[in-house]
Formats: sequence, C-alpha cells, structure tokens
Amino acid sequence: MLRESAQCPTKDKKHFQNIQRYRFFNTNNIWIDLTFLKRLIERDGFIKLPMILNPKNIDPRDKNSPPVFQVETAMGSAISLFEGAKAVRVPRSRFIPVKSTNDLLALRSNSSFSDSDSSPRFTVHSSLFTALIDLDPRYYKHLDQFEERFSKGIPNLTECSTLTLNCSLLTAH
Repeated sequence: MLRESAQCPTKDKKHFQNIQRYRFFNTNNIWIDLTFLKRLIERDGFIKLPMILNPKNIDPRDKNSPPVFQVETAMGSAISLFEGAKAVRVPRSRFIPVKSTNDLLALRSNSSFSDSDSSPRFTVHSSLFTALIDLDPRYYKHLDQFEERFSKGIPNLTECSTLTLNCSLLTAH
C-alpha cells in the first residue's frame, strides 16, 4: 500500500517521514506490467484508486485565503491492485529527491554533479548529502522567491555541513 502525506492522520505526522520506521517510500516512479494493466481496465472499466483530499489554501502564499481541497489520486496507490507487486529498493546514493527549495539548493550547489549516466550525485568530500539546510520559508519557500534570492548564483557549499538562512537575522545591503 502506498500512503501519501495527505492521507496521513495528524497524530502520525511526526512519524510519517521517519525512514527508520517506514523504510520504503515512493519516489514517484512506477513500472507497470502493461498486459496486466490492460486486463484490469478491461475487467473493471477503469482503475479504482482511492481519492485523496489534500487541504490547501487558494493562495498558497496567504494562509488567510479561503481553504480548499485538492482532490486527487496517486498512481502509485495502484500497487495494491497488482497481485504480487513488489517494491524495487534503490539505494539513497542513486537518487536525490527534490521536494523543497532546501533540497533544490543542495542539488544546484557545487556539492552535486551528474554522473556519465546523468544521475545526480554528491561529491565524495561533501557532507551536504546529509547536511541540514534550512531556508527561511517566508522568503525561500516558493521557486520564484528562491530564484530571486539566488539570482547571482548558489554559494560555495562544498565543505558545508549545515546552512540556515533566517532572514529576520539578515540586514539588507
């Protein structure tokens, strides 16, 4: 079973991303037996995926904007429909998930590079792979904010082990 964060009960949120507790997670890649998928659609007429109600605000930049639900399904949840389905375990060294601008900063930094197969990797001497990057969400959460604040390029992070940018502590120059 695949469980999306929007399906996680509030009481479980603190454990949801604990990779010691939940060792396998979705990286939004799926390989499907197309013959089985065709039979499934012919039998049922469609793929029965659970609906996900994802609470959001109309304007993601304004927490006071009207609340709405994004109604969606997750293709990865189809795994429960495939008898004998298996997860493919890919070592963390083979992928770099980008779910936030914190992740994007690490990926765009000089601490990462692309292998000959175009897979992103972190340099061997870099501790950024396990670094704690904390960009102030008031100023870096959205891509346009991130791009504006790093318009002159990403700083050298090769020897960085932690990075915190809290704009309330910065002065404008």
